[in-house]
Amino acid sequence: MPVGIAILGKHIRQSSDKSKETWKRYKSYYFEYKKKHRKKYIEYYRKYNSIRKNKLRRIKQRLAIKIDCPWYGHFMAAKRRCEIRKSYIKKGIKFNLSIIDIQALWIRDKAWKMKLPVLHRKDNNGDYELSNCEFIPCGKHTTLHLSKNKCEHSKQ
Repeated sequence: MPVGIAILGKHIRQSSDKSKETWKRYKSYYFEYKKKHRKKYIEYYRKYNSIRKNKLRRIKQRLAIKIDCPWYGHFMAAKRRCEIRKSYIKKGIKFNLSIIDIQALWIRDKAWKMKLPVLHRKDNNGDYELSNCEFIPCGKHTTLHLSKNKCEHSKQ
């Protein structure tokens, strides 16, 4: 038996006693569920927010390192290259630089004036050493490697 008209979104329908009962039942189940799981939700959101805060803290620390020591990223990248890349391991290329050596290279080559400085090895098969490395702009670095590859292909 129709009791009244209920508007749900764009649809108009007549509500009955049965629909009211189901709504009451659903409502009671929903609130019971919410009470039971409230602690879990609170723990989850606290954990999530703490993870976000820690992530933001780490990002700020990285930015501070980039501003204070712009050569640090080049140091870590070259070190990782020597440890991970199979081609470097096969050639026997070793990383023999310290962070102070990279800083000295940065100052010697005035890398702060370059748009995108890149740590370059003069001898491609040589180790990362103070005498074998220099900072050069990225554009010059790519042209050097392209010209070397062209020469190698023309020999074959």
